Amino acid sequence: MGLKSGQARLMLGGVNGKIVTVEKGDVIILPAGVGHYSVDNSIEYQFVGGYPNGAEWNLKFSLKKEDSSSILAEIASIPLPEKDPVFGDDGPVFEYWK
Repeated sequence: MGLKSGQARLMLGGVNGKIVTVEKGDVIILPAGVGHYSVDNSIEYQFVGGYPNGAEWNLKFSLKKEDSSSILAEIASIPLPEKDPVFGDDGPVFEYWK
């Protein structure tokens, strides 16, 4: 996700995650299954997002115990991006994505 305009405070990692502040030009790369939402944002904030390898979004609002094994299996089956989504073939994302 790239912040096209404005600023926001985001909760990354679900309800027990960490709040980070982002502003225009910041990019956040989130692995599949990482919860995230806006805690507070400026009125003009706008994110631009995308999914690698032609994938479509598949939003899950919660991880209920009865659904957890199928959702976790689905997350585990999602392949890594073919390229660093910001820098392309020679980008550093795979150094951090472990």
